[in-house]
Amino acid sequence: MAQELRYFLRASNVVRAAVRHALTDLDLTPVQNTVLHMIAATPGSSSAELARRTHVKPQTMHKS
Repeated sequence: MAQELRYFLRASNVVRAAVRHALTDLDLTPVQNTVLHMIAATPGSSSAELARRTHVKPQTMHKS
């Protein structure tokens, strides 16, 4: 079981690094990517709702 967990964690780190690299190429942060997915999944969400769901301050949602 411990070996499988180590393999899973290693694979997770590889995937996370690949996603981070792809987002960098798109000039996006992981939080911005999450917000875009939330907007696509729940159109019409307010910036306050998006801020709550991504655990950032509402003021942060208005930064460019």
